[in-house]
Amino acid sequence: MTGRTVIFGGTFDPIHIAHLALAEGAADELGAERVLFVPAGTPPHKGGARLSAAKQRLRMVELAVLGNDRFAVSRVEIDREGRSYAVDTIRQIAREENGGRPLYLIGADSLADLGSWREPDAILEEAEVVVAPRPGFDPERAPGDRRGRVRVLATPRLDLSATAIREKVRRGESIRYLVPDAVRDYIERHGLYVERKERGDGAAG
Repeated sequence: MTGRTVIFGGTFDPIHIAHLALAEGAADELGAERVLFVPAGTPPHKGGARLSAAKQRLRMVELAVLGNDRFAVSRVEIDREGRSYAVDTIRQIAREENGGRPLYLIGADSLADLGSWREPDAILEEAEVVVAPRPGFDPERAPGDRRGRVRVLATPRLDLSATAIREKVRRGESIRYLVPDAVRDYIERHGLYVERKERGDGAAG
């Protein structure tokens, strides 16, 4: 282990098995000591999409990571006022890690949008950006100013989205084996996603 931390941000509405499998695989491949899940407070790229309450998304992540000593949860973006910008999160966590350069995990679709994020060059300088590819992803087709400045994981992420899970709940279909049992129980107990009209799901899901 290198002692480095992988920052894994997202709305996690809800967190599902593809998130967990990706985090576990990334930690192994990168030799990281831990993966820090960071549920977004007010994500700037979600537009008019309706999200579950931040405390509910946080709780689902906490339930999902129980039992894995390499997984931890940060509420830094939920406690921070205003929109949740990745560059601010990276800087704050780096300070908490005594100045170490963290690894920042994103999806291939987020890589294409990185130029629209706040201070994209600072993100690439202050963290080692690691990309989780989707099937068919070609790193050579990444925007030229970011090609060679990111690390692409060897294993593609599972093809599962939070949007699809929310839709299944809305239709009354089972989501067993798509999310951890504790997360499924939480969704049922709190009546999440019932009668919700979807407006799309972002990269982090």
